[in-house]
Amino acid sequence: MSATVPQELPLEAELQEAIAHHQAGRFEQAETRYLDILKAQPYHAIANHNMGLLAGQVGQYAAGLPYLRQALSVNPDEGQFWLSYADGLIKAGQAGEALDILDSAYKRGLDNPSSQALRLQAETAVSEAAKAPSDAEIGHIVAIYNSGDYVQLEDATRALLAQYPESAFAWSVLGTALQLQGKDALQVLQKTVELAPCDAEAHGNLGNAWQMHGQFERAVDSYLRALDLNPDFVEAHRNLGRALHVQHRLADAEQSYRRALALHPSYAVAHLNLGNVLREQEKFEAAIASYHDALKLIPDNAEAHSHLALALEEIGQREQALAFHERSVALDPESELALLYLSDCLRKLRRFDEAASLLQNALAKNPGNAEMHNNLGLILQNHGKLEEAIAAYQQAVDLAPDFAMAYCNMGAAQQALKQFDKAQANYLRALENEPRFVLAHFNLATCWRELGQYDTALAGFQQVIAIQPNHIEAYVNIAGLLGDAGRIDEAIDSCRTALSINPTFEKAHSSLLFMLSHSIRASADSLFAEHQRFGDVFEAPLRASWPEHSNSRAPERCLQVGFVSGDFNDHAVPHFVIPILENLCRSPRLSLHAYYNCTREDAVTKRLRGLFPHWQQVSALSDAELAKQIAEDGIDVLIDLSGHTAKHRLLTFTRKPAPIQASWIGYPGSTGLQAVDYFLTDRFVLPPGRFESQYTEKFAYLPAAWPYLPSSDAPEVNSLPALANGCITFASFNRTTKLSREVIALWSQLLRAVPTSRMLLAAMPKDGVHEQWIEWFASEGISQDRLSFHPRTNVKDYLALHLQVDIALDTFPYTGGTTTLNGLWMGVPTLTLAGDTTAGRTSAAILGHVQLDAFVAEDAEDFVKKGAYIANDLALLASIRGSARQLLANSALGQPALIAAGLEAALRAMWQRWCAGLPAASFEVDQQTTRNTLP
Repeated sequence: MSATVPQELPLEAELQEAIAHHQAGRFEQAETRYLDILKAQPYHAIANHNMGLLAGQVGQYAAGLPYLRQALSVNPDEGQFWLSYADGLIKAGQAGEALDILDSAYKRGLDNPSSQALRLQAETAVSEAAKAPSDAEIGHIVAIYNSGDYVQLEDATRALLAQYPESAFAWSVLGTALQLQGKDALQVLQKTVELAPCDAEAHGNLGNAWQMHGQFERAVDSYLRALDLNPDFVEAHRNLGRALHVQHRLADAEQSYRRALALHPSYAVAHLNLGNVLREQEKFEAAIASYHDALKLIPDNAEAHSHLALALEEIGQREQALAFHERSVALDPESELALLYLSDCLRKLRRFDEAASLLQNALAKNPGNAEMHNNLGLILQNHGKLEEAIAAYQQAVDLAPDFAMAYCNMGAAQQALKQFDKAQANYLRALENEPRFVLAHFNLATCWRELGQYDTALAGFQQVIAIQPNHIEAYVNIAGLLGDAGRIDEAIDSCRTALSINPTFEKAHSSLLFMLSHSIRASADSLFAEHQRFGDVFEAPLRASWPEHSNSRAPERCLQVGFVSGDFNDHAVPHFVIPILENLCRSPRLSLHAYYNCTREDAVTKRLRGLFPHWQQVSALSDAELAKQIAEDGIDVLIDLSGHTAKHRLLTFTRKPAPIQASWIGYPGSTGLQAVDYFLTDRFVLPPGRFESQYTEKFAYLPAAWPYLPSSDAPEVNSLPALANGCITFASFNRTTKLSREVIALWSQLLRAVPTSRMLLAAMPKDGVHEQWIEWFASEGISQDRLSFHPRTNVKDYLALHLQVDIALDTFPYTGGTTTLNGLWMGVPTLTLAGDTTAGRTSAAILGHVQLDAFVAEDAEDFVKKGAYIANDLALLASIRGSARQLLANSALGQPALIAAGLEAALRAMWQRWCAGLPAASFEVDQQTTRNTLP
């Protein structure tokens, strides 16, 4: 709309447009049109009159008076103008002036019911005003207020109200006196607003009273009314922000605090509150800036120091945060909350002794603080002192029997000790006190999962999502359970749901990659594309900040070699790594560093510790902190042993903390990262020229990708069971994640081709629920009486099951690895279907190493044909059974010293390329040279 009335538009049409807006309640548009008219014709009577009426309609009575006065002066013969002006004066609190105007109107003959009614209103208002407190009485009240004696202020104001019961001033002061004493002032402030509807401060005070009563929506309404009356009311903006914050309307609260600060930039509390809102929105850098602004104004405020420290922790700056936590405690030593924050920061920095000592000292003075006992338990639990942690949690719940978090934490400590019954009881106790406690539901579901109660666990995680639909961890766990049940497509969908909630949740992305590697519907190309997408999301933003490594480029110097794993315990990975490390640790040309990403410690962990001169437990470090540590340790070659499996630290590798990085053993596929230079493998796993397009890494070919370390619990090999049983027993020892319906269908073809055969399925759920697999076999014509199911068990019993088996059947597209090697050690060869991915070739590679290629099928038809042929050649099977251990021992798989020498040669070759400024390139170590270098 133009600023002036256009010449071609008749003024009458412009006026009618303004009136139409006015009558329709579109006050802003009406105001704009009236003002346009008045800019062109300042003495336009109707526009002035209507503008005055509009101002009164929005509560701006005093602002409307000049327009009403102007209309009357322009056209004193218009009776309505006299009435409107008198009405405006009354509403603006100028009743005496209104009487004067009405007297003049009567003299001009304006004596009608409307003027008479206005005169009565004005006379009443004048009469009431005469009953208002005098200036001296008001001055007395103000003096008491300034003295700070709020009890006396209340008494004096109540006495004033006895004389002037309708005094808005007295009611307002009484409300203030009550609020300053912490008393309920709600009804008093409601009366104040009733008497002074145009008093912005009265509405603001009423908003505060509504907040004290927990009526936040009403508080918001009161603050908004105050701001309608006075848009520059700083306190109302700030208090509105607080009410919105409590309702978790964070973006609106942020805007309210920003408006307060725009009006009053040195308003310290608004800076502090803005920081809190920004922190809750995970705008951590902006929050830190707001806290710093607050501290410039209130440098000795303990709360501001604490909150700044919490924001710094969120961005991984824990050392800097610690200094602010310490300052907060120094400023307010009696603040138990500040002590809790400080102890928690020390816990995260793994300074457990200091953290525990801090709380123990505080508890010596105040042993009744349940929250401190709970936090002490967390510190002890993180320190691995689980029994002591449980005792601390018990003290917390003894003091506060409804302390749901302490019950939940106690359950977690008991679960870590495998005390599952006690853990479940405490999770359930937590839920009795807080039925919608998501963490307790989640932990209870993980407990059921560990117990092998998969259906119950699945229902538990689904309950988590019912309460908190965007709980990403629950979706990832559901994916794992669905995968364990062979429901791979559903597992993939669950991973994708998690990623739709948060595309940067790396655990969900890695879980998706792991599940896709089990799907027959995922082609090799699409699988690799997903791995590359992981790099695009998590690595690409960091590549520009990769460091220029200053490692000394001496080609023959002793190399600092780091190994990163979350599986340095009783897990499959150490059984491959230990035989290599036992050889490498003796080399004077290598110095080995372990970065262990788990708190679990067992006999395997202890054995591994003895092989590493440098050992660090790093699970508490952020990815950036771990990268910093690796760089400070001067690591030359950093080796990932996890890939996209649980407890990996690939986001540390994305930061390129070492000049050379490689992936090995833990995962049959690419990391998808350009920061990882090499994938350690062999020619049987990845034949040259066939798989380069599936990897971001270059290949370093060793004599064998890994060795085999047989278990000391393995029994001696027995004679072929079929010779005594009169029938072939097939078996699968693979985890249930690999047992898809398609796998069952292929096995069933073979079982039909060998009609007297039986099928043994090991590593099944401990809850004994096998209906799904029974149903799948039945749909393929295989009756339940040909099947036997055996739950997951210890290594000794698992290996002993092989004494019942003649031939193992492999899964696809993710084949066996450890199971195939263990089967060979027990004399049981595996019939496998070679795939077109690394996960699909592991068994084929093992069989190739021991020259049992006859057990490698090219397609489903070949699988059935070969399986039926071999099942009818008992002499062949008996021969293999008796010679399998020797076949393994004679192969590179059975010669860890050879593989270790090859790995050392490979590390040296990688290093020399880097020293020469050359990029990574695929290469193969010379096996003959390697053999010649063996001691």
